[in-house]
Amino acid sequence: MHKFRYALALPGETAPAWQLAACHALAASGLAVAIGRVDLPLLSPSPAASRLARRLTGATNTERPVALTAPFASLAPIERDTPLDFILQLGDQPVDTSLASRAAHGVWAFDLGTAPGFFEMLRGDRVVCAHLLQHSTQGSNLLYSGSVRIVPESLAATRGLAQSVCRDFLVKACRDLHQGVTFAPHATVPSPALPGRTALLRFLLRDTRAKLRAKYEWLFRHEQWGVGIIDLPIDELLQHDVCPPAQWIANDDRERFIADPAGVIEEHGYGVFVEDLEQRAYRGKVTYYHYHPDSGFDGPTDVLTEGHHLSYPYIIEHDGHRYCLPEMAAANEVALYEITDYPGGWEKVATLLPDYAALDSTVFQHEDRWWMFSATRVASGAYSLVAFYADDLFGPWQPHARNPLSTDIATSRPGGQPFLADGRLIRPAQDCSRTYGGALALMHVTELTPETFAETLLRVVEPNPNDPYNDGFHTVFPLGERTLIDGKRRILIPYLLKKALGLA
Repeated sequence: MHKFRYALALPGETAPAWQLAACHALAASGLAVAIGRVDLPLLSPSPAASRLARRLTGATNTERPVALTAPFASLAPIERDTPLDFILQLGDQPVDTSLASRAAHGVWAFDLGTAPGFFEMLRGDRVVCAHLLQHSTQGSNLLYSGSVRIVPESLAATRGLAQSVCRDFLVKACRDLHQGVTFAPHATVPSPALPGRTALLRFLLRDTRAKLRAKYEWLFRHEQWGVGIIDLPIDELLQHDVCPPAQWIANDDRERFIADPAGVIEEHGYGVFVEDLEQRAYRGKVTYYHYHPDSGFDGPTDVLTEGHHLSYPYIIEHDGHRYCLPEMAAANEVALYEITDYPGGWEKVATLLPDYAALDSTVFQHEDRWWMFSATRVASGAYSLVAFYADDLFGPWQPHARNPLSTDIATSRPGGQPFLADGRLIRPAQDCSRTYGGALALMHVTELTPETFAETLLRVVEPNPNDPYNDGFHTVFPLGERTLIDGKRRILIPYLLKKALGLA
């Protein structure tokens, strides 16, 4: 594979820590090598911008400039006619587009907008976007982008999250370039003017309200998840903006929640497997419920407990066998269990991905091939979608050529079993743009091969406001003419209040 040759363009011997992290990720990938540098003049930031930065908050840890380290510290200035695939400009100065003609693929630069997070928070947006742009003599193209959820009570945390999510952008762009991907033009949006006193006052008032609300919720409104079933097949969700009402598993224990349902159709009803978590230990296990339409849910029965956290007990039925692929990122592997003595006899039969902390791994067959969608945690509350494929359930599993496929907070984390609707492959995904597990995004996968991937958003399904669990909804699993779901609500959990006050 051709290794791209590039030069760093920057003023001085330092660069923001978050940009250097992306450079080191690219170096570790082996896709590109930095062969020199282009020195840029150091431009002083405008006094107004400096005052704005001081008024709002100090620099985040990732923003602070750090000294270049190997393999970048010893880079020497390059000659003007040195063959280059691209020039990567670091720092926060305007992009020097005059350099574009010196490299085959122009100048690359990160773009998080003016005062990242400030204007989005002022408008009440849900997300902040980060881009990697390619600047050429013909204009700008979008190499890759991602989005993160705004942290309403902290501009610094929002900026830090947006910066951290850029870690794999260079790797992704080089990988796509190797695959011959055509990058879409990027329309340059004029930078908004720096805010005046009125805008600053509005922001500070909004910021104060958000901090007070966050403190109140930390003390008195805690997340509790529940599991239910709706009387509609899963493809009917494509016709709904709001999830239909569900019958829920009763749970009077405020210190316990259940989530991430998957199941099987039994001779007399349905078998339902869930993540079961007790707040004090905060270590999930897998439990089983039986559901019958006439009598409701019966259970729970413990079926799998390990020495680490378990969640998302994804069920696979294949060749007369029943398997489960629980999330066990805490053990740094993706492991397959066979249910040898249904429902309670479980045996670990394979490790599909060793040394890999995957979230919510979702396995299915499509066009004579096995596929696995998973999420990787890029930063706290930020995820990338990755895919793997195999000819057999037991592997070997190969990574998709274009991983990561997405770094969008609204669609990157799997949300249950993919399904077919009118011949279309639909991928449920968690929409975490408002809150973790806030809604379900139904994605139409239009291309899926080992080398290509494309999808479009068909519908976002919100939780039912009249259900007891009405603040979130992030997993679905088909059971014939019915569909398992989960949901979350916010309640006072006395143990968590005592813990917050240092009394537990």
